[in-house]
Amino acid sequence: MARTKDLFREILQINKKSVYDDHRVEITFPKGEEDCFDILITIEPASGNYAGARICFEMILPPDYPCSRPQLLCRTRNLLHSYINGERVCFSMFNGDWHQYYRVEHFI
Repeated sequence: MARTKDLFREILQINKKSVYDDHRVEITFPKGEEDCFDILITIEPASGNYAGARICFEMILPPDYPCSRPQLLCRTRNLLHSYINGERVCFSMFNGDWHQYYRVEHFI
């Protein structure tokens, strides 16, 4: 229960800030707030190659998060990026360099 409250608090802080550098961020729960371990992260860049796009990622947090790394999937189809292969996000922190001090905000 405490982990769920901590996760909600973290996501509320991210949604309250909503703008990071040059992109807007929104986090929602596609399966409802009762399943806060499956989250949808929508990023809207204001500049660069993806300016104006809505890029969606699904983050599935394991039951022992943050001790174990989450699964991050790109839900925006046909996105051409060197770190994205289909749905798979190829980034070191998802492929073995995970540390329990990482939080959702580190992915944004």
